[in-house]
Amino acid sequence: MLTAVVADLGKNLAGRALAERWLTGLVYAAVVAVGCVLGQSQWSDFAELATKTNAALSPTRTAGQTLMIGAAVVAAVWASAKAAEVMQAGYGWLTTRSLPAATAIVLPRLKEVLEGPEKRVREFYKLSLVDLWPRLWIVLPDAPKTALWESRQRLDGALRIGGWSLLYLAAGILWWPALAVGVVLCVYANALCRIRAAEYAAMVESVVDVHLHDLSTVLLDPDAPLRPSGAQTMTAIFRKSMGA
Repeated sequence: MLTAVVADLGKNLAGRALAERWLTGLVYAAVVAVGCVLGQSQWSDFAELATKTNAALSPTRTAGQTLMIGAAVVAAVWASAKAAEVMQAGYGWLTTRSLPAATAIVLPRLKEVLEGPEKRVREFYKLSLVDLWPRLWIVLPDAPKTALWESRQRLDGALRIGGWSLLYLAAGILWWPALAVGVVLCVYANALCRIRAAEYAAMVESVVDVHLHDLSTVLLDPDAPLRPSGAQTMTAIFRKSMGA
């Protein structure tokens, strides 16, 4: 029953995410179009914008011309959404690099936050989270898997805002109000990414704390507590070696 609920939740969230990307892509494409029409010198000349918009939507246009305009709009929205995906990946990559401290004003420094669980699990349990995680995932119940997935989706959403902030900063070359929007989004994404990354890291570490015993009962003596010797045995199993 829970598996079906999780599947339905995934479908709903996926559909919502797709609609969100197309809507935000439409807004961004519109901003770029406004920038192309008005430029920097006429940035607030909305009368000129209305005139050119009415000309583009003139009822005297042929069906073929209207179809071409519609296709161009769809293509622009699709390109905006794809560009946002690329920028999200780039933004996420930058946040996990060892960058100068001054960049923290623009980019959240998530490297230490996201690597924290690996460090603490290694120090406390004497296990590598990289080796442990795929095996632990197999024995996890549906509830923590869902919680982890939702936490990761929230982090990805924050990174997506960061990607959009970079696109709006770039659009500021055409129209300076887009630059202002980019700065606001950048500050917001910076703070939100820190919060979501900390939540996700805490969730990963909590899953290890709560469910590591479940894995150890499968691989080791079910009645024995997890000791350093047990951790060495698990590491040997993970790495298919005779020693730790």
